[in-house]
Amino acid sequence: MSTQEFEEIERPQSHSYILFTEGAPYVELGWEAYREFKSAVDNVLASLGKSSGVNIYQHDHEFLDYEDVFIWWFSFLEEEDCKRIEVTEALKTEIEGLFYGFEGMRDKRLLSQHDEGFYIDPSFANYYCELVFGANFELKHIQAPVEKTYTKPYLDLAPFEQLIKVQSFKEIIDAYVNHGSMENFEYFHALNGFYSTRRAVDGKAPNKLLREELLPSLYFIKHQKVTDSAVLQFGLEADNFDLKIVDDSQIFIVEITWAVPFGDFELLSWSEQRGIGNFPTRNLAKIKSMIDSLPARIAKVIEDKHDKNYPDQRILLVVIPVEYTYQGGIMFIKEMLKEVRSLVAGGKRNFDEVLLLCDRKFFTVFPN
Repeated sequence: MSTQEFEEIERPQSHSYILFTEGAPYVELGWEAYREFKSAVDNVLASLGKSSGVNIYQHDHEFLDYEDVFIWWFSFLEEEDCKRIEVTEALKTEIEGLFYGFEGMRDKRLLSQHDEGFYIDPSFANYYCELVFGANFELKHIQAPVEKTYTKPYLDLAPFEQLIKVQSFKEIIDAYVNHGSMENFEYFHALNGFYSTRRAVDGKAPNKLLREELLPSLYFIKHQKVTDSAVLQFGLEADNFDLKIVDDSQIFIVEITWAVPFGDFELLSWSEQRGIGNFPTRNLAKIKSMIDSLPARIAKVIEDKHDKNYPDQRILLVVIPVEYTYQGGIMFIKEMLKEVRSLVAGGKRNFDEVLLLCDRKFFTVFPN
């Protein structure tokens, strides 16, 4: 493609960014300042969008080539050149005006694509080109097929419907998910495969139970260094517990729950359509909104479990998808948990402790 052809595609687009060099804005500012800043930015975008009649999409990107480098983007489309320039300049003025109220933002700039210094390096330029090419598109959710589309057999749930030793449990699950094969590749990428909850077998959903209960149980057992001779009992959605561990006359009951943003079921469909490239701008804006909603979702599922008033002592394990945590960044999750703790009344209450699981990493929510 020639430079002239690219510029013609780019012409009706406006892309501006803020550079964060010390981690995600959530980390660099701290959750409290981030929330205040984000709220102020949302107010600016809503007001400017209403007055100008354009939809301004806010999204972000982590540059994996450079440690802790993030970019916050503001993108919109406007065919009329004068109006596009006017709205871009108003956006820069309004957003940069907010910087003075936040210590962590006072050295920042909001650069648009025609400002000097906009292009940083080839990695940035490549990403920007993908933004331009994807500005007019939006991936839509594709419903997973009802009929099974992969060859891998369903996980046999029979061994987990009775008492089972830890060693046997680990061997069964590891054998099912850990060997590399085309069959496994197909299973993990099928829209109705590993990530799907659509297809039930004999009244149960093996894929859902594997992903939401059995694998978190496996990671918990390994994390807690439970002995191979310990005995496990699974609720499998039939009992009022998810996992019971009997180890040397000690009994541990684990309640497992997931905290996912609204619209999470769409992400696999988008990913399969995207291939190896980046998401289009409108999908990126939705994903950012989903990331920002995660602390409140975690707090909500904890409060919901508190409302159950379980009569026995148990551990609450909250699982979150790594896709909304910038590759499971530890500093990001730790900052996010500060917000969660501020939102949950009464801390751990009747639970022995509340743990968070993300990408096989465990974090203590309560006690802290």
